[in-house]
Amino acid sequence: MRGLTGLFRYVPVLAGVLLALPFTTSILDDGGAIAKAAWHAGSDLLGLYGSIASIAIPLLFIATSIWRRGIPKGLVGLRVEDRGLVATVRSRRGTLEPIEIPRERIRGAYAYAPAPGRLRVSIELAVGLSDGDRAVFDIDRDDPAADALLSEVVGEAPRFELARSSRTVGVLLAATAALAGAIASSPIVAAIANVARKLDDPWFAIHLDGWKTGLWVATAGLFHAIASVLFATEEVVVGLDGVRIEGLFDKTFIPYETIERVERGKGYFAIHHHTRRGPRVRRVIALGADEALLESVARLVTQRSTDSSPIALEALPPLAARSNGPARLLATWREAILRGVDARGYRTAAVSQDDLANAVASTGVPRDHRIAAAIALASRGDERHRTKIRVAASAMADEETKAILEHVADEDSGDEELEALLMQQDASR
Repeated sequence: MRGLTGLFRYVPVLAGVLLALPFTTSILDDGGAIAKAAWHAGSDLLGLYGSIASIAIPLLFIATSIWRRGIPKGLVGLRVEDRGLVATVRSRRGTLEPIEIPRERIRGAYAYAPAPGRLRVSIELAVGLSDGDRAVFDIDRDDPAADALLSEVVGEAPRFELARSSRTVGVLLAATAALAGAIASSPIVAAIANVARKLDDPWFAIHLDGWKTGLWVATAGLFHAIASVLFATEEVVVGLDGVRIEGLFDKTFIPYETIERVERGKGYFAIHHHTRRGPRVRRVIALGADEALLESVARLVTQRSTDSSPIALEALPPLAARSNGPARLLATWREAILRGVDARGYRTAAVSQDDLANAVASTGVPRDHRIAAAIALASRGDERHRTKIRVAASAMADEETKAILEHVADEDSGDEELEALLMQQDASR
């Protein structure tokens, strides 16, 4: 969970846990007058907390979920400027409202078709109190503004957040947390009650109700927080080079050339691919996510993984063709690359600059060959070619390949830095 809204929603839960711990520990461990004071004070405070939080926490969860998922707004006008987007949307009251999104606040975006002839664009915001929230626009697919959003905002490497959009899943999660909280808090309440019976309290039943309510709400909220972490939303970046899947604890990159097929089912899709250790399956489970969104992701991955290279790959020697010495001199590999692209034969022609540019910025090109094409293109010494490499770098899902292309495009970067990145890439594969 990113941003203030993701953390703020669990502050009342944390407050309840911190409130319950000292009073519970005092009753069970101290005894005597101290335990009696803790029994009375804990009952009053936890009872008040439980009464308020049992209403406030669900409302807070609903509100922050809407903020983070975004409310689709009908787009009626759009200007794409250097500083960002200037959109005109139609509010629920039917009035037109302007929305400005600076470019530096756009972390990523994706688009899909929620219905035939419609396009939904979801933009993730960065920086500030709304970090992690989303701005969502609905528009007719034939509207010229739709193409502007796809090219200028979504780009070639859409970043999909597979958030829950189903209210049913959210309600089931809340109900399960409430039940788990009731079960888990029962033995704690029973242990406290056994001690409290010995305190000669005439208002025992009333005070016990306060403890029951407060502990149940705090424990249920804690279970909800744990479940939200365990079933955290995964993000999928579909670049020109492959797919990057980011979970809470791991990050996986799958090159297109290793993908055999994409399996699709309700609430999930699975990427079947091969590695050096054999066949693997990476499942992306998104229960409650929009099925049209999941279908769009699976279709895009399938399409890009079946694209063929726009250039004869034998003209671009891969990393393995470089010197096998410990230094693996970049100069040696660059010379081999330039010999390959400049070679002419009976059946082959020298590789043109357009071919190299297409190889850098197209799907169907393995990582080593893409980097080789970028090195050959940058060697031409034309700033326009370096700009094309930088644009292609922004469309990479693999962060290591992106960093290497950015260094290749940087005229001031030296061979030592680039070679270090190449060595790091070799070690990670």
